[in-house]
Amino acid sequence: MRYFLVVVGLLMGSVISQPTAAVEYQSQQLQSKLLKETRQYLIALPEGYAQSTEAYPVVYLLDADEQFDHMASLLQFLSQGAMPQIPKMIIVGINNTERMRDYTPTHTLVLPSGKKGNPKYLQTGGAGRFLDFIEQELAPSIHSQLQTNGINVLVGHSFGGLLAMEALRTDRHLFSAYIAIDTSLWFDSPHYLTQLENRVEKGDFKQKQLFMAIANNPLSPGFGVSSYHRDLNLAFADKLTKSPPQGLSFAAQYYPDETHQSVSHIGLYDGIRHLFKDFAIDIYADTFSKQQVIDQYRLLSERFGLRVTPPQQYLEQLIQYSERQQLSDRKQSLESLKAYFAGVKSNEALR
Repeated sequence: MRYFLVVVGLLMGSVISQPTAAVEYQSQQLQSKLLKETRQYLIALPEGYAQSTEAYPVVYLLDADEQFDHMASLLQFLSQGAMPQIPKMIIVGINNTERMRDYTPTHTLVLPSGKKGNPKYLQTGGAGRFLDFIEQELAPSIHSQLQTNGINVLVGHSFGGLLAMEALRTDRHLFSAYIAIDTSLWFDSPHYLTQLENRVEKGDFKQKQLFMAIANNPLSPGFGVSSYHRDLNLAFADKLTKSPPQGLSFAAQYYPDETHQSVSHIGLYDGIRHLFKDFAIDIYADTFSKQQVIDQYRLLSERFGLRVTPPQQYLEQLIQYSERQQLSDRKQSLESLKAYFAGVKSNEALR
């Protein structure tokens, strides 16, 4: 037993002596005329931002008070290394003041069961004004200060997912894509869900993307132990899958082993990789070629409605990696790709 304890102690010591760097961020505030209050938000810049001339996508994370640390760490992790899975991004976390007010699209005082909601329900229905704040005040401030490329992703969990759905429903031009994680579609059901479904059936979206992550949630507000919340999400996702709306690229994933809380991390992981599924260049693929990568990025551009090109720094990393691995044919193709994309003007809207 003593030997076992000593070994465990040594192993724990070795782990503790190699800490993982936390996400570096700045805390800022903005006096909102629309909301008539001061709003706090966090900004995490990608590694090497100060020395870079590249422009970056912006990811807006709702519920930053609870979600920012793990979500920002995940996004930065996926964008690192010789072969990153997603592009480097500017991460904006929006802290809460009155969550029930800001994230709910309609005003209601009752739960879907007919029971009266708690006193916070008196404030419901402020999502429209809060989205105006993001679109008209926060985002312009971000874009005026930082190197952004026009791709904006909104990520929300629970009521945050409901806000993402409302942004999609009301055709907010700011956002290119949405990740809605275990969305509170039970809120003001069936009235709000009917509005959302009517908008989806109309279609005519302008090159938007939506990823839904759905947990096996055993609880539903007003009903207690009930599958109502889960079933609404599954039914809505099924409707979008069977009848894809025009102009909306949609995907959903159900996680039978995840709870309402635990799904937020894996939901973001799968969601962001899905949105940027054509970003990563697989130099080991049998199909790898200059033309294959050009076609790959054409598909990525079409989904975002914006000409997207691989960052020059990313291509240079792959060139150096190929040289170290003695992949001379890959290196030659990558050098040709780097020269080709250097002459392509990125971040232009596709007509």
